[in-house]
Amino acid sequence: GESITYSLSYKYSSDLEVVFPDSSYNYFPFALISKKYFPTVTANNISKDSAVYKLRTFEINKTLSYSLPIFIIDHASGDTTKLFAVLDTVIQQQYIEDVPKQLKLKSKTDFQYVRPWFNYPHFLSITFALLIAGASIFLMFKTRILKTYRLYTLKKGHVSFIKNFETHEGDFDKENEIYSLENAVSLWKIYLAKLENKPIISYTTTEIIALFNNESLKEGLQIIDSAIYGGVLNKETEKALDILKRFSHQRFLRERNRIRKREVE
Repeated sequence: GESITYSLSYKYSSDLEVVFPDSSYNYFPFALISKKYFPTVTANNISKDSAVYKLRTFEINKTLSYSLPIFIIDHASGDTTKLFAVLDTVIQQQYIEDVPKQLKLKSKTDFQYVRPWFNYPHFLSITFALLIAGASIFLMFKTRILKTYRLYTLKKGHVSFIKNFETHEGDFDKENEIYSLENAVSLWKIYLAKLENKPIISYTTTEIIALFNNESLKEGLQIIDSAIYGGVLNKETEKALDILKRFSHQRFLRERNRIRKREVE
């Protein structure tokens, strides 16, 4: 559970596009706490990117070998090459001593109070009757019940999303850190994937823009890409987060109206 620091750097030709793992990457057997990126340094057509990741694990292995990748993106072919760093190892010290295999059992023969026998037939009869009554009521009002439930869960999920998104948005406003921006975008993708019932989490920016064909959303996503991959942070970045929030609210209203107008299947 204690945090460890993992430093990752990569030198490459300046005409390549290189991406480091972000908050959406699966860091198993570790979990990501935070990360810090450093500006790209270029000299003699050779660029160097660096990042420091703060991780933690609850695995109990004495040694854990680990390696993070970098991604080289080829826009011409649409391919992405993954390169892993040299394996590093964490050694964990165990403080709990092994329990002896042979334990001496202590007998206790004092009188133990036994509770009266439970009336299971009576309990099962009442339970069965309540189930029959509940099933009858559900069948009579099935459409209305399911529609109300879907609207309730939809609204609850949206309120939770807005609250968490605005938390990341506030963190970015205060600290102006890339990881706060990435957390907000990752949360937005997860919520939109559930709302639209599409694997948007794995979609690229280009695929999301093509899916929704929304000019405002296109502008917002392109600004965020410039911030995450190009380090361009300004007032436009805050505007882009607001665009994502407003777009998700529009899709929420669209889904709510669809449920209200259509019969529940």
